[in-house]
Amino acid sequence: MRHGTKCIGFSVASVVIGLLVHPAFAGTYPQTREYLLGDKDGMVYGGPGSIDDVYVDPALLDWLQSVAPSEPNDDFDVLNYNNNVPFTFLFPLAAGEGVVGASLTMGLRAVDGLYVNDWLVLRADDIIPCWVYTFPDLGWSPLPFTGVGVRTVDLSNIVGDNRLATLQDGKLDIHITDDTAVDFAVLTIEVVPEPATLALLAVGGLGIFLRRKRRLFAALGGFVLAIVLLSQPALAGPYPQTREYMLGDIDGIHYDGAGSVDDVYVDPAFAAWNLPVTAAHGIQPFDAVNQNQVVPFTFTFHLASGETVVGATLTIGLRSMGGHPHNDRLDLEPDRGSGGDTFFRYDFSDLGWLPVASSGVDVRSIDLATVYGCYEHPNTPDDYLPLLQDGKFNAKVFDDMAIDYANLTIEVMPEPATLALLAVGGLLLIRRRGA
Repeated sequence: MRHGTKCIGFSVASVVIGLLVHPAFAGTYPQTREYLLGDKDGMVYGGPGSIDDVYVDPALLDWLQSVAPSEPNDDFDVLNYNNNVPFTFLFPLAAGEGVVGASLTMGLRAVDGLYVNDWLVLRADDIIPCWVYTFPDLGWSPLPFTGVGVRTVDLSNIVGDNRLATLQDGKLDIHITDDTAVDFAVLTIEVVPEPATLALLAVGGLGIFLRRKRRLFAALGGFVLAIVLLSQPALAGPYPQTREYMLGDIDGIHYDGAGSVDDVYVDPAFAAWNLPVTAAHGIQPFDAVNQNQVVPFTFTFHLASGETVVGATLTIGLRSMGGHPHNDRLDLEPDRGSGGDTFFRYDFSDLGWLPVASSGVDVRSIDLATVYGCYEHPNTPDDYLPLLQDGKFNAKVFDDMAIDYANLTIEVMPEPATLALLAVGGLLLIRRRGA
């Protein structure tokens, strides 16, 4: 085989590798990505510099100063009236990616009776300064004066308007006026590759297979593989990614009935494993206010080919139902690998979660990479990240606690071998030898 033919062969193999690891061909699109501002703590202000002091684009602040100079701008969790609450979502998009769906979810509380006149304002640019939507038009009224009311809007159909175009630059400016406090805000987007990227990949693959002008088409293959590299999320900047998954709703322990958001998913194998316990205690959904109960739940989440979870936090909103709180516990993950009856049990007292209030909702969190307090080995931390790599996580609370909601937040990175394969492919494509 001549060296030129070998070069073409290497080029074909390299682009095939690029195609296989490119998300569009690995089955990872459409991707759902979530971005959280603030924290879900029921309007507890953490002060300047805290998570409640959310990022606001300077251009948005300048614009607000020009249109509403007499109205101050507040952080999240600040219970003032006649104020604006501005915030900016930043979400990196890889080269060739586009946003094809988006929703905005916020936790809100009315601060004054005039909140019915409040607006959700989406800031676009200097040509079209903003889009204004009243709370009544959005169907967001009434709002609670205590606790937090969760409201969601589809940005592809907000009172008949499609506002996805303003998200294509990876930024969304918002502010709320002027008698409503914001606890948290979540932007959820659906992302797909831009068609031209895929077309270029196809052209490059065909070019390499042509036998005439081998070096020209090998170069074309290299050019296209460069496009693959640039459009890889791992190289275009979106990593590490933070993704948040929520079960239930933040409504202060209000059960919405069978089949509602409070009737959370439980993996069938996990439910079967729990049968000996639930037979004696009874299995309950979120927001159930009983003593002597078991509340199991399962998170499911998608990981793209080559992605791995490198960090995770579990957050739960709880209320004590009385009984014997020193017996309450959090159980994590039966041994799914061996199918045995092993699980990890953490008493609330060992986790430092006691006391839990008997009214309202108390928020508790654990870092799943280093969980201390296991009943069997309290001084040795447990790492649950390996069990998250299949896109599933099981947990249950036992037995005198009600759950309002549960959040799983994960940090995701590309698997190193994916990047190594792409690098090797690129090196092979630029190899040039004479015939």
